Amino acid sequence: ELAGNQLQQVDLVTLNQPGAGLINWFDGVERLILVDTLLSPEPAPAFLCIDPDALAAGTSRLSSHGQQLRETLALATTLNCLPARTEIYAVALPDVDPENLNPATVQAAHALAQHLAARIKSAGHPAPQGEQPENNGQ
Repeated sequence: ELAGNQLQQVDLVTLNQPGAGLINWFDGVERLILVDTLLSPEPAPAFLCIDPDALAAGTSRLSSHGQQLRETLALATTLNCLPARTEIYAVALPDVDPENLNPATVQAAHALAQHLAARIKSAGHPAPQGEQPENNGQ
């Protein structure tokens, strides 16, 4: 869904647990949108928007990669290379079995892809009113 809606100034990159290597992709990036998963055994909204500052401060839920994303963003901040416009989205996973995603997880991933495709099409516009960190996707 996202790949079909790319604009010239948008790079869609898929990385599998890149750790600190993620920072290599920040060079020259004005706006960074990270998509991750979040371990959540209880029912969760379609997707979450996680505040990067809350993640760095340890007040937000962790991604499925535990401390890795938090530490990577902290390092990028220390190195002064974290793009000023950084957004983090997460799809909740009830368990850690990427080979057998449940239908709700697949539906949540599609909802997030549609949301991000709409955001990319209207690049440069602020987040819609009512979309706040830790809020669920529609």
